[in-house]
Amino acid sequence: ALIPDIQQIFAQVRQGSMLALVVAILSLLAPMSTRTREWLFAFYASALGVGTIYVFSLSQANTVFSFVVAAALIPAFSAIGARQPPAVAWLPAVATVAAMVAWMQGRNPVQQVLVQDSITLVIESSILTWFGCYTLALRQRQTFLLRRKDELQASTLRRMSTELQRLALTDALTGINNRRQFVLDLDATWAQARETRTPLALMIIDIDCFKPYNDQLGHAQGDLCLRHVAQALARQAREMNGLPARLGGEEFAIILHGESARQALSCARQLCTSIEALGLPHPQSTVGPVLTISVGVTVMEPHRTRLDHTELLALADEALYEAKTLGRNRAVQLSSPTQGVHPPPEASADTQAKAEAPARAKPSKASGHSLNPPR
Repeated sequence: ALIPDIQQIFAQVRQGSMLALVVAILSLLAPMSTRTREWLFAFYASALGVGTIYVFSLSQANTVFSFVVAAALIPAFSAIGARQPPAVAWLPAVATVAAMVAWMQGRNPVQQVLVQDSITLVIESSILTWFGCYTLALRQRQTFLLRRKDELQASTLRRMSTELQRLALTDALTGINNRRQFVLDLDATWAQARETRTPLALMIIDIDCFKPYNDQLGHAQGDLCLRHVAQALARQAREMNGLPARLGGEEFAIILHGESARQALSCARQLCTSIEALGLPHPQSTVGPVLTISVGVTVMEPHRTRLDHTELLALADEALYEAKTLGRNRAVQLSSPTQGVHPPPEASADTQAKAEAPARAKPSKASGHSLNPPR
């Protein structure tokens, strides 16, 4: 009604605009690259701006110039509302201004002034719109970079934390768990065994006559020997579903739980056999010509005792002491404080009698095994 001379044309444009809008939306939803979609959207916005200016140019009423200024909303929405990048946001603004310069001609001095003012306003609004679009894009880029930086820093910190934790819980020489990890594993498996009402076994392993070996062959050869023994124990532990660890020096431990714990003594004898089978020469051994180990074993059912895992460790250490007393290169099991020691089948009658004797009054080596992690 405000522009009666083009009212009928606007009615026809409204009828066709809905179909054009549906076609534009469907084409934008089609699979394509992000940059192609951005340029296509800018092209549609430019076509809308140019078409609107062309329809306004057909009117001769002075009031049309009030609506022409509103055409600046088209590039503004395209750039800021649709979050177009600055690289394509200029196209609707330039197309709209070019259409105004080409088609909006004043037919009298008043209209000429209105045309100049309208074009100036649209140009200024387009410049401000593009600048606003650039500012938004810059802030988005900065936000993305800062968020990416935070993610990278957090990822780096997580990796460093994981690596530091691994180093803190791994023996540097042998590559297996250290005493600190052993304490954590023993505490966790004790709680699990109590909850699942399954047995728990602990083996304390000591290399026989290691100090003379180290003194004669040197520390480098001693370190190599420890690595060989640790690798062999780790292989056997994997087969037993056990948790191996180096307690310190030439002493190692393996935790067994579940069904493996029921066969702990048999597993310990296999360990002795496998280490002896390595055939590492030991000229200073009192046992034989090759390197051997002694193993102390104890088995408990946590849900049936009021004792804790410190007693398990003490009993395993006492069993190790018995294995050394009986001649080394063997495994001895001590089941409970009141039960006797179970020596290997090849032990002599005297040895068996000594093994089945009650616990002696002399102090136990277990006092040297505190569960507190080293500092």
